[in-house]
Amino acid sequence: MPAGIYNITIEQGSDYILILTLMQDEVTPMDLTGFSGRGQVRKTHKDNVVAASFTATIIGDPVDGVIRYSIPSADTALIETGETTNCKDSQYVYDIELVSGSGIVTRLLQGRASVSPEVTR
Repeated sequence: MPAGIYNITIEQGSDYILILTLMQDEVTPMDLTGFSGRGQVRKTHKDNVVAASFTATIIGDPVDGVIRYSIPSADTALIETGETTNCKDSQYVYDIELVSGSGIVTRLLQGRASVSPEVTR
């Protein structure tokens, strides 16, 4: 199954949190025992520079299928916006992946990440 497309907005200087409940069918949560997650934000798909990385944490009992992808405020504060680069473009791309205990990688979501500049510092 192809990754879902979901565009996000990251508020510079704030914690970014995305909580997903993964399902193996319409009624049964996916058992996340032994799974981990990862994800990155980059200016473009081909860019070698990682603007920010997601940390993944399984929430509660792994059999409930709930996983949190997050970027701490200290890291979002460092993402450049159009204000810091003297251009109006504060658009990035991202994806998040799920990794099984045996190393099988599945991309869950992908899309554009808009970064809203921080005022309060």
